[in-house]
Amino acid sequence: MLGVSLVGLAACVPLLDIYIARELLLFVACAALLVFFAANLALLGILFHAVARSLLQFVREPKTGIAQQEEAYAEQHAAPIIVSSTMGTAVRTGRL
Repeated sequence: MLGVSLVGLAACVPLLDIYIARELLLFVACAALLVFFAANLALLGILFHAVARSLLQFVREPKTGIAQQEEAYAEQHAAPIIVSSTMGTAVRTGRL
């Protein structure tokens, strides 16, 4: 790898004496930096968008974890009462 780099550098040294080659190399380097920064900004935008969506989801749902647990607990204990009362009605009326 080091040998290839040295051979490439040795081949580029005479080209750097030509003005247009230096300008072209500078243009390519600047374009590469601009593309790199644009890609970073795009990734940051995606990240901030995801964070904002998750924060808005918590703002829209004011229930805390404790309230959700209490609601689930109430549903678990209320369900047998509802089922048993309908079964009792069905037994009293004679219909199933």
